[in-house]
Amino acid sequence: HIVSGVRDTYAEFTKGLDTEESYDAHRAEMARNARMSLKKWDSSPCRACHKNVRPENGHGKEEHKRMETEGLTCIDCHQGIYHKPVPEEKLSFPFFPFSRRPA
Repeated sequence: HIVSGVRDTYAEFTKGLDTEESYDAHRAEMARNARMSLKKWDSSPCRACHKNVRPENGHGKEEHKRMETEGLTCIDCHQGIYHKPVPEEKLSFPFFPFSRRPA
């Protein structure tokens, strides 16, 4: 995660993100980069605290089962829950860590 922090710091200087307006102009691009990083990392920052999540309702249980079989990770469904809202998007590749690879 250090590389992304360096990239973000570099972008802050090179893209002139020193005002809220200039930051907002690049918000969607930065959100996409962050989402793709979370996807590559199998949402490890989420899983650091939210271990072994077991939803209680039927829809949540179904979606978490899909996550295991279709190579989805937390960020595929839970976008925009931390920062200011940015339109959600379908992330373009399945992620199957060795521990969750379907048989």
